[in-house]
Amino acid sequence: ISLETYSACNAKCVFCARRKLKPTRELMSLELFHQICSDYASLGGGFLGFSPVIADPLLDPLLLDRIRLVVDSFPSITLSIFTNGIALPKYSDAEIALILSAVGSVDISMGGMNRDDYKVMFGVDQYDNVHKSLVRLSRINNELSEPTPLALHLRTHRKAATKNSPGLAELLALGFTCGDIIDSFANWGEMVTTEDLPAGAQLK
Repeated sequence: ISLETYSACNAKCVFCARRKLKPTRELMSLELFHQICSDYASLGGGFLGFSPVIADPLLDPLLLDRIRLVVDSFPSITLSIFTNGIALPKYSDAEIALILSAVGSVDISMGGMNRDDYKVMFGVDQYDNVHKSLVRLSRINNELSEPTPLALHLRTHRKAATKNSPGLAELLALGFTCGDIIDSFANWGEMVTTEDLPAGAQLK
């Protein structure tokens, strides 16, 4: 199962409907999260992902509490996290190590492999911040006795150039895999149109 525990986001992706929705910052209570985990565990458990439907899980102020809760109380549940990584600097090395040790995988969504492409796709100037954070994430991960799989998911309007970019080659050398490179996007029930996308990107 996938949960969006906090509805805030720090990106303005051109392919996401969030830009056209009323901004919200709804937070799932720890009590409700505990009940969901308890119900899930009673069914045998499995994978539970902190997933960004139209938000980013690293912004959840209760994220570390939720992770500790699962680790301490629900061994049948395996966590994963899917994030844009923009908020990684707010976490200490110890907190990142906790997240890495607790989850089965970390998936990073990025809007291309250079500053200009990233700004076009994600609507914010955060490439340098994210790149620096991913280098740090790799370092902390490699210091663990059991490193966690780290995967990149690239959203781009320049697919061929992104696939062959030095930036991607650098991150692959640091231990990341590349889960997918896509330039075709959903229309969110026609909320996203071709006019929202840059040249080179298209709707499914």
